[in-house]
Amino acid sequence: MCRVVIADDEAEFRRWLRSLLEGSEDFHVVGEASRGTEAIEIIAMLNPELVIADVYMPDLDGLELARHIQQHFPAISVIIIGAHEDRVYERLAMEEGAMAFLPKSNLSLETVRQTFQVRR
Repeated sequence: MCRVVIADDEAEFRRWLRSLLEGSEDFHVVGEASRGTEAIEIIAMLNPELVIADVYMPDLDGLELARHIQQHFPAISVIIIGAHEDRVYERLAMEEGAMAFLPKSNLSLETVRQTFQVRR
């Protein structure tokens, strides 16, 4: 079972994503953060295998978070998510060491599962 941290400033979205992931035998959400710096603290304490982070967050956005994780926790995979479907975010996410950028409108258990398994 993959240990996941969710980082998104929208509490309702975090609850939805937690519910989605924990409806599967593949994922277990071990922590949540509403800010980038909070996510770093949680990641350091909980050592998840996967971080799913919103591209826009207060104080440290998802791209900066992905860069920090790549530099300090290279074994942790990162998926960046966002409300926009712009291909620029996909390129930027990959440049910062994320596995992928997934638009929130297309986010499903299957897309997370496929992204994590295929690129792992």
